[in-house]
Amino acid sequence: NNILISSGSLSDLTDSNGNASLVDATSVVNSAMTHFGNAAVNNTAYKSGIYAGGNTTLNSAVTFNEVNSFASTYDLVVFVGFNASATSGEVTIGGTTKSWTGTSAVGGDSIVFSGLTADTFSVVFSNTSSGTAVLGGVQIVSVVPEPGIYALLAGLLALTAVMVRRR
Repeated sequence: NNILISSGSLSDLTDSNGNASLVDATSVVNSAMTHFGNAAVNNTAYKSGIYAGGNTTLNSAVTFNEVNSFASTYDLVVFVGFNASATSGEVTIGGTTKSWTGTSAVGGDSIVFSGLTADTFSVVFSNTSSGTAVLGGVQIVSVVPEPGIYALLAGLLALTAVMVRRR
């Protein structure tokens, strides 16, 4: 979903099946916009969102609540759209800051925050260039352990049982 919610309004995020989830997004700023007249970004998370003009920091732009109702450990993908003049900025979540980079053309960048566990978090979004950028969307992805982790745990449990039995 593109983030196009007005200041103070609450929006339930949808899951991958299009159903409303318990996770809520609340916009803290009232600067949503749709623009970037380039067909390449149509129907993408880079097309529209919470607007940050040149040299602007939105602290915070949007807050998410009840994330643990979806997943206790998750990765967060943040989508940033920009015009040709927007060359750089940052996204901060829970004290971790990551940079995004423009391409001298209309487009977008995605930033991944891995292994998050907070039930509530805010997104601080900045545009440190002279162009126009939008916080276009987020994707919360549940972290599921790899099958190899389960095999390792089962092996450790079996080894422990053998060691206890030998005593």
